[in-house]
This record gives sequence, structure tokens and C-alpha cells, in this order.
Amino acid sequence: MTLPLGGAQFVVLPELSDTGYVFSGPAEVRALAAPAADSPTLRRWRCLADELGIVIAGGFCELSAGDRLYNSAALVDGSGTRALYRKAHLWDTEKLIFTPGACRAARGTSAPGVGAGVLLGAGLCDPGGDHLGQRVGLGSAARVDGVPQFAVFRCFGE
Repeated sequence: MTLPLGGAQFVVLPELSDTGYVFSGPAEVRALAAPAADSPTLRRWRCLADELGIVIAGGFCELSAGDRLYNSAALVDGSGTRALYRKAHLWDTEKLIFTPGACRAARGTSAPGVGAGVLLGAGLCDPGGDHLGQRVGLGSAARVDGVPQFAVFRCFGE
């Protein structure tokens, strides 16, 4: 497969890229969600990452072993899922469907010279929050903050 990546080693896909963002309710989400370990989306990303020699960060709809729904993001390379992040700061009607995750960034990749961190819709412009400090970079050759986020929001002070 050939994709017009322009030499990119790191591809960021949107929040909930496997399902879309607008739902009629929890039943619809539950029918679309899959556990991270069995996710067809994450398997496909691993195959693409391996075939193309890239790292993919993207959002997907996760059903946990405890039957909870999460708005999650994963960092995937050719070896598989390297990191998983469950969105901690849910917004508006997300709170009616998803369970908040832990408030920490996911990180990790095995790609040579590529370090990456992932957050999902976490108020990156909020100067009063702790979100800015959660963005992480790994590796000495690169710093990448992957933010697969659906919403566009106004930063404080604009």
C-alpha cells in the first residue's frame, strides 16, 4: 500500500475516528465499542503502521472488561498498541455515555528516533489546569504531542 504521507513517521487521527462523535445514546455506543485487546480498529492500525513504517495515534471507542465505555486514544506502531489513554475530562453529553479515565498522558513507541505522547481533548490551553504538564515527549531525536481531538475550543486570553 502507498499513501501520500510526505515522509511522515507519525500520523494523528481524530477523536473517536472509528465511530464518529455524535451518538443517539449509550446503547448505540455499546454496539460500536470493542475492548482494546480485541479492537478491529487497533488491529488495522497496527497492520498499517507495520506496512508503512509509521506510528499512529488515534481515538477509538473502547469497551472495558468491566463493561464501561471510554472515549480512548491509542498509540500504535508495527509491534502493536504501545500506549492507551482514556479521556479524563469529559465534556457536555460525553458525560452521559463515557466513563472518565485516569488523568495522565499515554506515552511510548518503538519507532527509531520517534518519541510520542498522547492526550485526548484535554483542555490544552487551560492555564489553571494541570493538562499542559501532562503532555510528554520521549526520545532525544523528536518530541511529538499527539492530540486526537474532535472539538475546537477557544483558548483563554484570546
